[in-house]
Amino acid sequence: SVLTMRLSREVEREAEFARARDEVTRFSTLLRVTELLPVAQAPQKVCDLIVQLATRLVKAHGAGVFLADEGQQSLSLAAGGDRSLGTVQVAFGAGVAGWVALEGQAVNANVVTDPRFAGQMAPVFGFRAEFVAAVPIRYGQRFSGVLEVANKAGGSAFNQADLSLLAVLAREAGIALERLQQARQDQRT
Repeated sequence: SVLTMRLSREVEREAEFARARDEVTRFSTLLRVTELLPVAQAPQKVCDLIVQLATRLVKAHGAGVFLADEGQQSLSLAAGGDRSLGTVQVAFGAGVAGWVALEGQAVNANVVTDPRFAGQMAPVFGFRAEFVAAVPIRYGQRFSGVLEVANKAGGSAFNQADLSLLAVLAREAGIALERLQQARQDQRT
């Protein structure tokens, strides 16, 4: 019937509008990254901003930034996660963040079924992580840490678009952290 066809078209338009609205939100959030990170005056502020933006961009229930200690071959949770857990340290190669640190590659996995991570997840978020995506934070070839998100809203897995957005955030975080380190070195000399 004509009414059914009109209603169907209206539902399709509404879905297209919702997708476009989500894309605009993501784009405006990415623009905020380029505005906010350069003015952050401390590494902690950079990490906190990245966690907030990552959670919003990919609609994750939780996010964390792990910073690398190359000498110790470990990562320390610098922002996000469940802070009541105290200091969270992860060895390179252990769990998702540790795997990303060791391999230097992004991960998008169901940590319950993926044999690389089964039973290795550190209690980071204060809830049971099922779907986790993580990307390395770098400045050029220099590894600084890992950005990790867990459990997308709606219960679905993260997708390639989510990984791409996380990679952009991680790149910007790497630039901001390097800039702060350079500024500290310049003050000492």
